[in-house]
Amino acid sequence: MRDSLRKYLAAATLLVLPIIAACGEDVMPPPPTGSIVGQVSIEGMGIDGVTVSLSNGASTATAGGGNYRFDNVEQNSYTVTISGFPADASFDATSAPASIGDTGGTVTVDFRGTYIRTAAIMGDDLAKKAGDESVSAPRSPPPPRSHRSSPPPRGRPIGPGCNTPACAPTSSGRPPSARAGRRRRP
Repeated sequence: MRDSLRKYLAAATLLVLPIIAACGEDVMPPPPTGSIVGQVSIEGMGIDGVTVSLSNGASTATAGGGNYRFDNVEQNSYTVTISGFPADASFDATSAPASIGDTGGTVTVDFRGTYIRTAAIMGDDLAKKAGDESVSAPRSPPPPRSHRSSPPPRGRPIGPGCNTPACAPTSSGRPPSARAGRRRRP
């Protein structure tokens, strides 16, 4: 029985020694952790499928109405960045700071955007073909009429370079049609 008692004490000593040795060391508690959460929305509607990245290399995609979440983020300062949002959207900022404090906790970082508005001007005819009678585009004024766009009255010269018989001057300096209806006075 003595031998079994000795074996028992030896085994107990071997088990207790590491515990006693560990008590002498200062064990550091793990650093506080927290969460970074938020939503990516455009004009109030959450947008799924947008990539959200942390400056520590972690990334996720928005889901469930544009929401994202990073859990167990260690105490530190980070930059949250979004990418992969629709090309016709604009955000005031695509990066924002976030800090997990010494007590942990949850930090919310939302990104709100708007759609970029573009417009095309359609003429009345195109709008009516599309079935939208409410669209009206002002028509540009017609080009000014040139004095050469309609023929001049017969017998009147239209300017230098006139080669028609109706406007060619005679020896008197007048075109032939100017003499036609006149009588000379005696």
